[in-house]
Amino acid sequence: MKNWKAIAGVCLVFLLGGVAGALLTRLVIVNRIQRIVVGGPQAVNQLVVRRLTKRLDLDSGQRDQLMDIIVATRKEIRTARTQITPQLKTIMTDGESKVRAMLKPDQQKKFDEVIENNKERLARFEGDGT
Repeated sequence: MKNWKAIAGVCLVFLLGGVAGALLTRLVIVNRIQRIVVGGPQAVNQLVVRRLTKRLDLDSGQRDQLMDIIVATRKEIRTARTQITPQLKTIMTDGESKVRAMLKPDQQKKFDEVIENNKERLARFEGDGT
């Protein structure tokens, strides 16, 4: 009987430790994500520079150059995105039309809701998020 209580106690300690570790990890990750979302593209740039500085042991001059490269690359990506976005929207609309044509009327209504939800979600992430 005494062994059972000891085993249960050890299991309880491990279980509580796992739960506490999981909660703490979640809080840390959520906090980091929120900082990046609130900070926008500049926060992402700083995160990339910080990580590469640590991994590559960059000096201050290299860090400055890296930041310049990241900012310039981000602008190029934004330009490319504005050029290709209309074509992608046309392709997506064409695909949606083809899917809608094969669906039954009740399925079309559900499909329209799915498309609308996806568009709303995408609209939240569009803008200056490059």
